[in-house]
Amino acid sequence: MKFPALSLLLATGSLFLAFPEGAIAEEPPDTAGFEFFEKKIRPVLVLHCYECHSSASTELKGELRVDSRPAMLTGGESGPAIVPGKPNQSLLVGALRHQSLEMPPQGKLPDSTIRDFIEWIQRGAPDPRNEPAEPGEVASQLQQATFARRLDWWSLQPVQEGKIPRGRRHGSSHPIDRFVQSALRQQGLSQAPRADQLTLLRRLSFTLTGLPPSQPQVRAFLEDLSADAWENAVASILSSNHFGEHWARHWMDVVRYTDTYGYEWDVAARGAWRYRDYLVRAFNQDVSYRQLVREQIAGDLLDQPRLNHELGINESLIGPMFYQLGEKRHGDSSEFNGVHQEMLDNKIDAFSKALLATTISCARCHDHKRDPITQQEYYALAGAILSSRWITNTVDLPERNRETTARLQELKDQLRQKLADRWLADLEQLNLEQLTALPALENAPLEDTRHAWQTLQAAGDSVQRLADAWKALGEKYKAESTQRATTNSETFTLLADLREGIPDGWTRDGSGTREQVPCGDFRVSLSADRAIEPLTLGGILTASVSSKLNGAIRSPYLNTISDPFVSFQVAGGDFAAHRTVIDNAFLTEKQVYLVSPTAAWQQFSTFPSMPERHIFLEYVTKTSNPNFPPRVGLGGATTAEQEADPRSWFCISRILSHKQAGS
Repeated sequence: MKFPALSLLLATGSLFLAFPEGAIAEEPPDTAGFEFFEKKIRPVLVLHCYECHSSASTELKGELRVDSRPAMLTGGESGPAIVPGKPNQSLLVGALRHQSLEMPPQGKLPDSTIRDFIEWIQRGAPDPRNEPAEPGEVASQLQQATFARRLDWWSLQPVQEGKIPRGRRHGSSHPIDRFVQSALRQQGLSQAPRADQLTLLRRLSFTLTGLPPSQPQVRAFLEDLSADAWENAVASILSSNHFGEHWARHWMDVVRYTDTYGYEWDVAARGAWRYRDYLVRAFNQDVSYRQLVREQIAGDLLDQPRLNHELGINESLIGPMFYQLGEKRHGDSSEFNGVHQEMLDNKIDAFSKALLATTISCARCHDHKRDPITQQEYYALAGAILSSRWITNTVDLPERNRETTARLQELKDQLRQKLADRWLADLEQLNLEQLTALPALENAPLEDTRHAWQTLQAAGDSVQRLADAWKALGEKYKAESTQRATTNSETFTLLADLREGIPDGWTRDGSGTREQVPCGDFRVSLSADRAIEPLTLGGILTASVSSKLNGAIRSPYLNTISDPFVSFQVAGGDFAAHRTVIDNAFLTEKQVYLVSPTAAWQQFSTFPSMPERHIFLEYVTKTSNPNFPPRVGLGGATTAEQEADPRSWFCISRILSHKQAGS
């Protein structure tokens, strides 16, 4: 009895031994079946099933997953979802037919889609998804499929030329009128009777300007008996400045135009009125919509900006004021976490509604549930806006004040010559007794002019002793200068000598910063008791010609400076200020006014304790300061006269970095 069984075992063993290991060929993949699945089946599963039956589901319904082939073969509470080759025994087909279950519950899918599933199962349910799906992968597929479907919405399709309805023999030949006439006929309505001339003119005027026609316009239109009377009336009203005012108001409503920033302090929106007038000019000059949009999105980056030589301004630079409108809160995120983001969301909301005719701000918290906008796209746009510096730009062209500044420079040169003549005359009157009468100084520093005189005075009247004293004095000056240079080079790093120009990474703006001035330059005094103010060390002096010229000097981000401290050699006054801007805050209030008529060093930390913050410093005159006048209670009280007066100035000569704090 044992021998037959042993024979069978041996026979079976010999059968397996007849094939070497690895010689059994795998069945080739069903390429055509996989292609059918990708085109017909996977998109339907992703769009209609993944939300409730995948690894990305917040609540898995019926314990069923359809995001992999093994999961569908295993099934859920009711059993396997598919039986390859047998669609009528597959629960999935019954559910799609709404026979047993009703899937998807929102409504039965088209019969053509159900037929695709039947054919797929008849083919053996070919499916390349052999491994369990990762939640992130499934969520990505769901997102991509959802957005692909939303991108097919009619409102996101390119505009197509419609078929113009046929007109009747006595109807209007204008294409728009023919659409109107066709719709009226379909509703069984007839056209209104033709309006009289005065009614037509009133409709035209109210439509284009929002105002009734003037008496001269009415008279001119009624008296114009030519064939072009209507065209002449249209051209006349279009040429009115009220046209731009009327249509600019519509756009101002869209972009939430205000003269103030609202919130509890209602800070003035500096320069808002310039944006208003910019819009009026743009509509009156028939600037294209494409150009207007480009200017408002990135008017400061255009290679060929739109220049207004009549007014002497760069029109395109005014466009980005679009972003600066709307509510703004005081402070920045370093003090009040979130205020910056709230203002940012307001800008994104206005941007999307005005320029995309859709909402983006819903995607701040999640992928948009209605529009094809992802949360990733929201924060990509937010990053672009947050990475931009929110500053005041000068829109004046160099030609705007060229003649005036040239004339002022001529007068200043004449004043310089007269001062030199006066000083030389005074020098001739200087005698030995006056010099001798100067008070003695103990250990007078080299910088004091009396040091040299007292040294020579002590040498007596011998020519040789005077010569020796003069030589010794020169050697002392040279040694002291060399020692200071050596010490300074070990302690300080020269970041910028503004008497030589602006280094890379630093920026300047304004009519008063276009040129450097040499050491010894001066400001003309506005006081009655003196001709000039103290001499400067040179560099960027905004008031070299006039203190009405504006200016700004801005540093790179401080975390790009290797040393922990940076110092500015600066003078300034008349509400010029230095500002500390953290994370490109829209409305920063960290500013201190300059009150030094002569150069002094101002020291700042490069904030090593806040490496994650993007911080830069800027020195600005009144009219370049987006936060002047400050809100009540900050920066000292200002009068209406001070706020209206453009006079303000600063002078920066050198900028150093250093490792130790100075005294």
